[in-house]
Amino acid sequence: MIYPYQKYILIKGNYFLTCSYDGDAYLWERKTGEIKYKIKNHANTINSVVFTKDDKLLLTGSFDNLAMLFEADNGIRIKTFEGHNEEIVEVKMNKEETQFCTASMDLTSKIFDIEEGKCILTLSGHKDVVSKCSFNQESNMVLTGSYDKTCKIFDINNGNILYDFIEHSKEISNCFFYPKDNNIIITTSLDGLCKVYDIRNGVQSLKTFDEHNKKEILCSTISSNGKYLATGGGDNTVIVYDLDEMKKIFSLIGHNKEIYSLDFTHGNEVKYLISGDGLGECRIWDINKGECKQVIESAEETEIIASNFSEKNNDILIADVDNIVRLYTNEIPVN
Repeated sequence: MIYPYQKYILIKGNYFLTCSYDGDAYLWERKTGEIKYKIKNHANTINSVVFTKDDKLLLTGSFDNLAMLFEADNGIRIKTFEGHNEEIVEVKMNKEETQFCTASMDLTSKIFDIEEGKCILTLSGHKDVVSKCSFNQESNMVLTGSYDKTCKIFDINNGNILYDFIEHSKEISNCFFYPKDNNIIITTSLDGLCKVYDIRNGVQSLKTFDEHNKKEILCSTISSNGKYLATGGGDNTVIVYDLDEMKKIFSLIGHNKEIYSLDFTHGNEVKYLISGDGLGECRIWDINKGECKQVIESAEETEIIASNFSEKNNDILIADVDNIVRLYTNEIPVN
């Protein structure tokens, strides 16, 4: 079974946000560590959060089957979005921030209109939990990934399935539209494979990467400049790929447990990658040299479920399964 850890710790400006299995979310003062406000509207785990680009609104998806929209400045709830019959695993906004899509354990993805506050389309076809969803740049297609071992692309004008990706033999752990060309699709799976497809003329397989020794790919991320892909596996390794050249550039070895979280530094020139493992250890890697620059260890040997860089790359936020969140300032190596 895929670990359902999504992006539910975020650093935004002078604050950082944490979400908990008890359904609460907290916005913290970055400098003092004091709570600015607490959100208590959800009745179960908040598993996915998204800020709007202007940082004024906050969207949450929860295991209570609901999505909610809040004013980010004060935590006041603006809208509640109903429609799912089971847990929401992920929420993603479109580029225009007029709609959002959801991935749910009720085997569907849904499209919600933010202004109208309601579901406008249900995307059906998966036979098991839908764990991933995302819009393309034109906001006319949604890519989904499922525990049924497949990914699908839906036309959001009518809900029809445009493309099926059926080559994986185990559950999908992630899927992406390639940021530089949305005709390229990247999928990762618990079968240990990363696959690349071209959808210009149907579903055409371009590349299969088998770098994790048949062990699960548990997490993956693409850099903000679209150049790099990183995958973390059950073989305790991190693989970094150059997506411009579609090739592996580094195997990052040093962890002694499965990799559960990955995040690149932000900006046009991406320099570092942080990885977190099942023993409470995070490592910062220089992706130009393939070297570990720093190790951050927790007091307890517990799973790291999220590790994120701040937007300016000078702070790191780390969360583990023991409900402990740590903020490190000026922790990125400069040499």
